[in-house]
Formats: sequence, structure tokens, C-alpha cells
Amino acid sequence: LIFLAVTITLWPLMSVLILSMSFAVVCLPVHRRLSRHISPALSAGVTTGGIFLLLTVLVFGIAYFIYTNADALTQLITGIITAIELFLKNSPYLTQIAAEIAGALKGLVQFIIGYVSGVALYLPFLIVQVIIFFCSFYLFMLKGEEMLAQILRRLPEHALGAVNRLMRITGDTLYSVYVVSFQVSLFTFVVSLPVFYVLGYGHIILFSLIAGLFQLIPVLGPQVLIAVLALFALSIGDTRGFLYLIVIAYPAISLSADFFLRPRLMGRRTAIHPVLMMIGVLGGLALLGVIGFILGPLFTALSVAAYDILMGDAEGGTGYSE
Repeated sequence: LIFLAVTITLWPLMSVLILSMSFAVVCLPVHRRLSRHISPALSAGVTTGGIFLLLTVLVFGIAYFIYTNADALTQLITGIITAIELFLKNSPYLTQIAAEIAGALKGLVQFIIGYVSGVALYLPFLIVQVIIFFCSFYLFMLKGEEMLAQILRRLPEHALGAVNRLMRITGDTLYSVYVVSFQVSLFTFVVSLPVFYVLGYGHIILFSLIAGLFQLIPVLGPQVLIAVLALFALSIGDTRGFLYLIVIAYPAISLSADFFLRPRLMGRRTAIHPVLMMIGVLGGLALLGVIGFILGPLFTALSVAAYDILMGDAEGGTGYSE
């Protein structure tokens, strides 16, 4: 009852705690290596400080690049919207579609502007969330294994094999979600550079950065950028650019990452079928929102492992042997 009351009270912060705990699981190997040379408390502090510094440099670096290119980005978006709107309005059968697409694009821009403006009002709570994230991350790094050991000591001996296997799969899955997502985003950025260079529309680094960032947001993905650019190419009469974006850019940037690289990297680490991992990612996002990007694959992997354990137990108790 106490645990339930605490969960209900802290529910608005539960996603932050889940992210912190899952991220700590991924970073535990670094903490273990450092603990061999320095005290555990100092090791946890160094790891937490390193992660904070890395994320700060990454976030502010991207924000600074976007800020310095804000005028070019605004002009580019405005030009794309105007060109698409004029093209569709000049087509007698596409007037309604023109209004809908132009309205959708303008709505997206207004949403982004409103979201950025709203961050100022949301900033105090956001700062609190960041502080809670890193404080809980430090505590999970420092005391997480000790708490886990205390729980394991209270479990019956015959269940330890299954629990250890589920723990290993949890670590592998979380590693796949975080590290693989970064690898796929970096892959998208690198592949996008020559693709957008050949396209010839300029803003190569900006387009590639947007594609890489969108890759971290499964609801969007780089295909949104490619679709907008394809409409822009069609609106200015660039048939070559339109076909290039559909036939070459889309498979090279989006399909190769989402349907080849990501499932293979995640499946290799978790040892389950890549299609199941994709179902876990998409299902988690649909049911749980952003946090489902982590919990969806995790629950999928644990379900497969539980099935294997159950079948092994039914066949003679070998399903969860280490």
C-alpha cells in the first residue's frame, strides 16, 4: 500500500524515474570498471557527471547550430510551404488538397514555434525533472546493485536461474534501445550527407542533422523530411529531384535504417526476431507514448524469455538454466 501510494503521488515524475533507472542499467558496466580503481561513490559521481556533460554538450551543440541557422531554416520552410501551396492551387483538381496540405504544414510550423515558446513557461518544472533524473541516476548507479542483491537473497533458490536470465535480457534490451538508437541516428546523419549533396538543394548539414534528429523520434522519422522535400521538388517542377528523393533518398535514409539496420542491431543484442522488436517499438509507442519506446521492446523481450522459460520448465526444468 505504501508503494502504491508513493507511485500515485509521484506519477507525473514516473517517466523520469523509469528513464533514469533504465539509463543507469545501460551505464552500469562503466561504473563497475571505475569502481575497481576508485570508491563506488566517486565512481557513480564521475559516471553521472560524464553523462551530464556529454548530454549537455550534445543538446546545446545541436541547439546552437539550429539557432545560428534559424533564419535560413525559417526562409526554407516558408519557401517550401509557399511553393507547394501555389503548385497545388494551380492544379484544378487539387484545390482542396492544397488547402489541407498547406494548412497542415503551417500548423506544424506553428506547433513547433508554440512548443518552443511554451518551454519558457515549462522551464521550472523541466529543470526539476532534469535534477531528479540525474539525482536518481546517481542513486541507481550507487545503490542499484546492492538493492537488487537484497531482493535476490529473498527469492527461492529454484527461481534464481529464471530471474537471472530475465535480468540479463533486460540489460541487453535497454542497451539495444539506447545505444542502437544512437547508432541508427548517427548512421542516418552520415548517410544523409552524400544523399542531400547529390540532391543539390543546399543546406546539406542542416538537412542531414534534421534527418538524424527525426530518426530519434519514431513517430516522425526522416521520411517526414523526405516527403516535404519531395512535395517541394514537385511544386517547382524538379522531376529529377522528386524521383531521386522517392527512389534513392527514401530507401537510403529511411528504409535502410528502420527495416534493416535497427532490427538487426537490436535483434543481435536481444537474440529475438527483429520483427518482434519492431512490433514492440511501435506497439509501445502507440499504447504508452514516448516511454513506450523503451518499455515496448523490453516487455516484448521479457515475454519471449518468459515463454522460453515456461516451455523449458514444462519439458524438464531446463528452460532457465544458466
